[in-house]
Amino acid sequence: MYSFLIKTNKSNVDIVIVRAIFAVAATAAFVQSQEYGILGIIAGALLIAVSIFVNAIRKKLQITAFILLIIGIVLLCFITQSPYFALVLVLHWLLERFLHKETRVDIDSSGIRFIKPLNEKVFSWKDIQHVVLKDGLLTIDYTNNHFSQSEVNSIGVDLDERAFNQFCSTQLQTRL
Repeated sequence: MYSFLIKTNKSNVDIVIVRAIFAVAATAAFVQSQEYGILGIIAGALLIAVSIFVNAIRKKLQITAFILLIIGIVLLCFITQSPYFALVLVLHWLLERFLHKETRVDIDSSGIRFIKPLNEKVFSWKDIQHVVLKDGLLTIDYTNNHFSQSEVNSIGVDLDERAFNQFCSTQLQTRL
């Protein structure tokens, strides 16, 4: 059996959530500007700038997205004087972290199985027309004229691409 992990970019999910928290904090600051005056408007404009440039700020200050998330939560709680907005966004972040786990692909003599956190898709060899692994790129051509292409890392031992491609070719020939 061959197992792969499809490469994903998890850090983008964190950055999106951090941007959302700073944007909500900016909106709250603008709403509070009636109470705080020009200070609320300046804070809102600053928070919008932070939400736009959060990735550059994170790289420049060499801090993690999680630290920025905590800073955004504290600012949001301070501006709104309520932890509920921040709590909803933190729950959203936790849900996103859970749902964006790496997809595992298992390939064996029974077929190809894509395993995700909440579901699993199984394709038998008769549903597949061609499978190729080349330079870490797994290409699967299905019989229904669809195809998928993903950058993958093999799980466990180093993978011999030639042996893998030969295994898939053999499986495809025996399905007929």
